[in-house]
Amino acid sequence: MKTGASMSINIIPKTLDEAIHIANEIERYEGVLKQLKDALKKFVETNGAVNTGEKIWDMFPVVSWDVSDSRLLAEKIFDKGANPWEFLKVDIKTVLKKGILSEQELSQHGVNQKVYKRFDGKKSDSMITTTNSGSESSVA
Repeated sequence: MKTGASMSINIIPKTLDEAIHIANEIERYEGVLKQLKDALKKFVETNGAVNTGEKIWDMFPVVSWDVSDSRLLAEKIFDKGANPWEFLKVDIKTVLKKGILSEQELSQHGVNQKVYKRFDGKKSDSMITTTNSGSESSVA
């Protein structure tokens, strides 16, 4: 069974109620998608790859590296004639979280914060619903 890989939908909400409806549909689809992927993963783990004609669904290897001693690695890179700082990345979030340096101290040493916006849905602290009349009610 072959289905279209992409489907274009031209829906632009004009009201808050329409936007809420679309957001709720996205949450529902994401939940269904997760369940479908989990089910397909179990099938693939038991029976092997599934070829849809458009994609092959399988358990593909992913390689990651864990450095147990950064200092030893940095020394080896230095011994090979390279600057280890070009290869080793400082985890700024951890530096801030542990209170090693402040944001001001970091900015004095050439560290600049980049802020961008990513479209996503997050759990709200309280549920706010909007009725068809446009009035809002809050549920804690």
